Amino acid sequence: MALHITAIYAAVIGLWAVVLSNYVSTMRGKYKILHGDGGNPEMAAVIRRHGNLIEYAPLALILLGMAEASGLPSGWTHGLGILLVVSRLVHPFGVSVAKPANPLRIVGTVGTHIVTAGSALFILWTAIAA
Repeated sequence: MALHITAIYAAVIGLWAVVLSNYVSTMRGKYKILHGDGGNPEMAAVIRRHGNLIEYAPLALILLGMAEASGLPSGWTHGLGILLVVSRLVHPFGVSVAKPANPLRIVGTVGTHIVTAGSALFILWTAIAA
């Protein structure tokens, strides 16, 4: 089964990962830091913005795809996909050296957890009901 809906959101998040990765590279050039964060708090924040996406988005996308393949209705799949993309887009803007508990960070985290948990619960429900 082709995962046409999940593919849309995976592509958008993939492009966003490239944007964040390029920003890390740009900042490395600006600060002349080849490895790690060099003790620079802003460089550490830039690295975390990218790293957090790489840590959380793949699992959410895998579970969303498995939920789609398990029969999650298209409206729900789109809803969760949109929530995931919006959450992952706003989250980096909330990762701040000056304000660690930024609302955008919280919204991005909670949205991602809703998609991950919602998809996982649907998969479990359909597997148990089968």
